[in-house]
Amino acid sequence: MTVDPPEFDPELDGHTSAVIGNVCHAIISEYDESGHSYSATECGVRLEDSLFSNDRVQKSGPKHDFTDDADIEMCDDCWPEDVI
Repeated sequence: MTVDPPEFDPELDGHTSAVIGNVCHAIISEYDESGHSYSATECGVRLEDSLFSNDRVQKSGPKHDFTDDADIEMCDDCWPEDVI
């Protein structure tokens, strides 16, 4: 059986994102010293609660949900131009 890999997403549109303070951040999973996972932004903001119940997160979803919103900026550290 052959499995085709998913298509590469050069704009990272499908990557999970969260809007915090009107700035769209890329969300990643990290692990603490005891091996428990938690959500954080690519630029280093740790989200203590789950992504969907965190008080700091205004909205979450794929990046393309926020790219056309004039009120939301893209975090330069999470979405660097050399990657996108």
